[in-house]
Amino acid sequence: MKLALDIKESSQAIGVGTTNLRRMCRDKTLPSYKEGKKIMIPVKALEDWVSKQVGSEWKQASWKNLKPKKKKLMLLRD
Repeated sequence: MKLALDIKESSQAIGVGTTNLRRMCRDKTLPSYKEGKKIMIPVKALEDWVSKQVGSEWKQASWKNLKPKKKKLMLLRD
């Protein structure tokens, strides 16, 4: 089990682009450290960030305002 992931692995793990992850590390939104030239992000920091994002979304959401998403139909042409 890894204790820290590099930018690419972190990006894949949480679904955030590498540019945004680098910005978050630079702005100290996400704890990180450098190992040589690689930026490393502790797995615990990623888990905490995801939990915080989920928590803030739940607080903002109101069950009364939730509407089902409209499904778009895609027509296939031959």
